[in-house]
Amino acid sequence: MSEVFGVSVDTLLKGDVEEMKEMVKKEDQMEFDRLGRLYSWLMLLMIVTPVPLTKLFRFWGLGIWACLAAVSLAVAVIVEKKKKELNVQTYREIVAFMEGKQLDEIEAAKEEGKRPYQKTFITLAFGVMALVINLLMLFLWK
Repeated sequence: MSEVFGVSVDTLLKGDVEEMKEMVKKEDQMEFDRLGRLYSWLMLLMIVTPVPLTKLFRFWGLGIWACLAAVSLAVAVIVEKKKKELNVQTYREIVAFMEGKQLDEIEAAKEEGKRPYQKTFITLAFGVMALVINLLMLFLWK
C-alpha cells in the first residue's frame, strides 16, 4: 500500500492512528455534551419541581421527586467519572475540551489548583439557588 500511495509505512500507520485518535476525541466530545445536557435538565427539574409535586400530589409527589433525585444523582456520578477519565474538571478545561483544544502546562496547573474551590462554589450556588426558587414558589403557591 505504501508503494501505491507513494508514502512510507510509518506515515500510513501514523496517519491512521492520528485519524482514529481524532475520531475517538469527537465521540468523547459528543458523549460528554449529551451527558452535560441531560445533567443540566435533570438539575433544573430537581430545583423547580419539589414544591409543585408535593403541593399537587402530597406524599406521592415527594416520592416522584425522590425518584428524580436518584436518577439525577446517578447521572451526576456518570458525569464525574467521565470528567476524571477525560481529565477535565474546571470550566476552562471543559470548554477547551469541547472546542478540541488543550490547555498548556501552566494553564493546566492553574486550573488543577482551582478544582476544589470550583466544586464547592458550584455546589453552594446550586443549593442557594434551589432554596430561593423553592421558597419563592412556596410563597407564590399560597
